[in-house]
Amino acid sequence: MSSSPTWWLIDGYNLLFRWAGYPDGPQQLTTARHDLLRAIERWADVVGDRVTVVFDSRREVPEPAFMDYGVEIVFASADLGADAWIEHAVGACRNRDRCKVVSSDLRLRQNVEAAGASSMGCGDFFQALRSAGVSHRPPPSPRPTLGDLFPDLGDRGPTNNDHADEKS
Repeated sequence: MSSSPTWWLIDGYNLLFRWAGYPDGPQQLTTARHDLLRAIERWADVVGDRVTVVFDSRREVPEPAFMDYGVEIVFASADLGADAWIEHAVGACRNRDRCKVVSSDLRLRQNVEAAGASSMGCGDFFQALRSAGVSHRPPPSPRPTLGDLFPDLGDRGPTNNDHADEKS
């Protein structure tokens, strides 16, 4: 291991939308974000580096639930945005060669590389998760069954005999 750890700066929503697609509604977004952050936390424990996940936000103060992760979570203000926050952090870092940005945003990657950092796309980061033994996909949502759609049928389902008494 090198004498100085790498500082991973992760473009949160860029990675999230490649992780889980585009969640349907706020609850699924919250669940997907939680699953992603837990996976990053497990990966960070394995690699032992500093990790900061940066999300775009309308508010700069994170919800208390986001304080419970083993990685730094930043909610960039709406006027700055996650990309600009990451670019600024790289620019302010004394050891830019130790900064690694994770995003599939080509412009962001070009800008941080021009400043002296390195970058990797989301697909390569998912491979890094797998290499560390961390699943790169959230657990699948349970698929609805007929019982979910027709709860009154219970386990028996419709049969040809359901209306036998009506014919007599």
